[in-house]
Formats: sequence, structure tokens, C-alpha cells
Amino acid sequence: MARAKKNGVSPTRQEQWDREEEAKANVSKAHEIWAVAQLMPGEGIEDGVARIEKILEEK
Repeated sequence: MARAKKNGVSPTRQEQWDREEEAKANVSKAHEIWAVAQLMPGEGIEDGVARIEKILEEK
């Protein structure tokens, strides 16, 4: 993976690793949000929104 430069300086391995870990956590969170957004028969959008709000409050 190419190392992006910030202000002309290449990131350290630790910085690169931290960014990659944050990206993985974001993907995981997106999957979790998608899963709880799915509505069961008889549920309304408010039900899904309430579940999403709970997840977002955790962070």
C-alpha cells in the first residue's frame, strides 16, 4: 500500500497502522449499523432508528 504524505512527510509505520485499524473499525461499525437498520415485519422506521441511535451513542 502506498504511503500518503502529509505536509510532505511520509507517515510512520505506527501512524499507518493506526489509520488502517481505524478504517477496519469503521467498516465493522458500518456492518453493525446496517444489520440493526433492517426492519422486522410490523416494525416502523422509528424502531430501526432507535437501534442505530444506541449504537452511535456507544462511540
